[in-house]
Amino acid sequence: MSESPQRGRVWPLAMISLILGLLLTFLVLRFVREDEEAAPPPPIRPIATAAETVAQQAEAERAKEAAAKAAAEEAARLRGEAQQALDQGKLEDALAKVREARKSADSPEAEKLERLIVDVMDQRAKKEREELEAKMTALKSRLDRLKEENRWDAGLAAIEAQDAPKTHPDYEKLRERWLDDRSAVDQSYRASLAAAKAAREQGHYAAARAKIGQAIRFYPERPEAPQFLTDMEREVQSMNMIRIPPPAKGVAAGLGDAQKPDEPAREYSGSGFLVDKFEVTNEDYQVFVEATNHRPPMSRTWIKEARRVLPGYERHPVVGVTASDAEAYARWAQKRLPTEDEWEYAARFMDGRTYPWGNAFQPADGSFLCNSWESGRSHSRFEPMPVGSFANGHSALDVMDLAGNVWEWTATEAAVEGKTLRILKGGSFMTRADACRAANRLADDPELAYHDVGFRCVRDLPR
Repeated sequence: MSESPQRGRVWPLAMISLILGLLLTFLVLRFVREDEEAAPPPPIRPIATAAETVAQQAEAERAKEAAAKAAAEEAARLRGEAQQALDQGKLEDALAKVREARKSADSPEAEKLERLIVDVMDQRAKKEREELEAKMTALKSRLDRLKEENRWDAGLAAIEAQDAPKTHPDYEKLRERWLDDRSAVDQSYRASLAAAKAAREQGHYAAARAKIGQAIRFYPERPEAPQFLTDMEREVQSMNMIRIPPPAKGVAAGLGDAQKPDEPAREYSGSGFLVDKFEVTNEDYQVFVEATNHRPPMSRTWIKEARRVLPGYERHPVVGVTASDAEAYARWAQKRLPTEDEWEYAARFMDGRTYPWGNAFQPADGSFLCNSWESGRSHSRFEPMPVGSFANGHSALDVMDLAGNVWEWTATEAAVEGKTLRILKGGSFMTRADACRAANRLADDPELAYHDVGFRCVRDLPR
């Protein structure tokens, strides 16, 4: 009796659970059904017939063939463009085209063309390497020559020229080494130039010449040292010029010799001038050669390769020069060659003496006053002597060596047998006393150089 109320409470709960379960099942089924009704049913594919299948396969085959044909045509076009680029030497373009052609439709022709292009590119690369190496070899050879000549700026210009082998692996090292050497030489050049300037300021011209010559040899391309040398030489030469005044009023300065038809008598009517005390020496001429790069004289007393006078011959008159050489020197020195009348007037002055020192070739004691054939025979020496060697052989105004030693070019021309010659004055170590007379004249070819012909210069007096 005691369990009946407990059983009565369980039954309603079971019924409620059952009802909820059925309700949930109903809702789920309803939602699923709605979804199935909303989605369209899948189409029913018709079953293709055998004829349709064959047609589809044929169409696919035709599409494939069309695509292959288009690819082949594109490949052929690209091969043609590649061949054209190859013919034009555009190898990179040709290679790109043929490789594109092979991607489109490979063929033996395309493969062969690609191999050909690659071979040509290899040959070109090899040729370019060989040409580059040849250029570098030529450049090194040229630099060796320029280095021997101390032409540092010319070498740098060659290194930096447009056609220089700048892609060569050794190019930068070569350039850096040249710049280092150039810098070192420039320092030596500047030190020598400074020493020359200091010596000149102290009046030590010989030392200044030596130092400036050293500077020019270090760096001949630099213009400052040659200009310094030119200015200093003009300064020194001006110190060694003698003033020749014009004839005094009413005084007839006679020239020539009335007794000799080829030495017409006349009077000097020109103005005064300055004349070199000595003939131009080898030492003087070497300065000119160094400063202007003029050719050295054709003389045995010069080392032609070195363009320098032999030691011991510095104060000898320069010989082996043409009239053109003499005029070039005179222009550089801001002077000129004397006319025949100026030269003779400087030698004879106003009294018309026969020789620069007087009318007798030799004084009473039998000594010699110039370097002529007679004096050479007396000591068995027939060659030029240093200027000023005959101290008593000067003119009335102390001009030296106007007789003997070497003939001297003048600016006066003479027409002989249809040829234009140039007058020489003074005689030489090879001539006898009569040729050493101041009135004597010799006409010769101005473009010939002799071992007994030199010159001296004059300059107009400032007005």
